[in-house]
Amino acid sequence: MDRVKERGVVHTGWVQQQLVLAHNSVGCYVCHSGFSSVIEAIVNDCQLVLLPFKGDQIFNAKLIAGVEGMCIRANHKKWRDFFSNEEIQNKFIGDLVN
Repeated sequence: MDRVKERGVVHTGWVQQQLVLAHNSVGCYVCHSGFSSVIEAIVNDCQLVLLPFKGDQIFNAKLIAGVEGMCIRANHKKWRDFFSNEEIQNKFIGDLVN
C-alpha cells in the first residue's frame, strides 16, 4: 500500500468489477479468462491479457484471441505455471501499448 499511496488505491474488500473496468485510468485488464470477466471487459472496452488456467478459461481465451485485436493470450505449458509481474509487463502489455 505504501508503494501506490500517491498513485492509486488498494482496497481489500469486495468491489464492483464493472465500475473498476469502466474507469478511464484502466489501460489493460489481466484476467484468468473466465467468461463473466471477459464479457465485462469487452463491454467496458478494455484491452485484455488473458492468462487461462483451467476448464472453460482455456476455451474462452482461444475463442476471444481468434478475434483480431481483441486480446493477447498467454500460452503456458501447464495451468500451474505462473508469470511474474515483469514477464506480464514485458511480454504482453508492451505488445498492447506498441
